[in-house]
Amino acid sequence: MIVHIVLIEPRPDLTDRERSELEETIPQLATVPGVRNFTWGPDFSGRSKGYAYAAVMHFDARDALHAYGADGIHRGIVAIFERLTVERLVVDYETRTSGISI
Repeated sequence: MIVHIVLIEPRPDLTDRERSELEETIPQLATVPGVRNFTWGPDFSGRSKGYAYAAVMHFDARDALHAYGADGIHRGIVAIFERLTVERLVVDYETRTSGISI
């Protein structure tokens, strides 16, 4: 199983409309083919160093993650992120124990 983690730092000057757009866009990642499990939310800890949102996805294998990256839905979401964010941090790792039930 592949775990794909995305941390999102929004632009500091987002309007309320743009922040809503960002928050409506993040869950659309779950619609990209190959995503087996998806969760996301805003940081509440105050320790995220500017990354206000996190998303975690699970894929069956590396090839599913690669296909996700090339998918048109994903590419459209990334274009929105590029417009509304300062930075995104991505971490991918492989594990035998995801902690989720599939």
